[in-house]
Amino acid sequence: MLPRQHRLNKSAELRQVLRRGRRFAIPEAVVCVTVTDASQISRLGLVTPKIVGNSVVRHRVARAIRHAGADLIKAHPSGFDVAVRALADSSQLSVAQWLVLMEKALTKAQPTPVDNVGKP
Repeated sequence: MLPRQHRLNKSAELRQVLRRGRRFAIPEAVVCVTVTDASQISRLGLVTPKIVGNSVVRHRVARAIRHAGADLIKAHPSGFDVAVRALADSSQLSVAQWLVLMEKALTKAQPTPVDNVGKP
């Protein structure tokens, strides 16, 4: 289970990560990552629209994403906000595949020294 402090509960916060975060897309999902201060805890939000399937399928996908997100937050307890939008084929992904997908997105979202050149 994902602890409450690690959830993006408010729709405005989730919308901000979806709109302003770095976007990584695959056919099964879109993962948006916003890098935050290292002092802020990492949070996860998810969107499972009806295109994913009926209620049972959507809840199964949401549980898989939350389970992978809990493992991700154990590895990266601070510095990120992650929003996952499941797409039509997302019911085919396992928890391990969700975790790999989110790990790749976090790795790509981390600023590199080249990104910080010329910034105060």
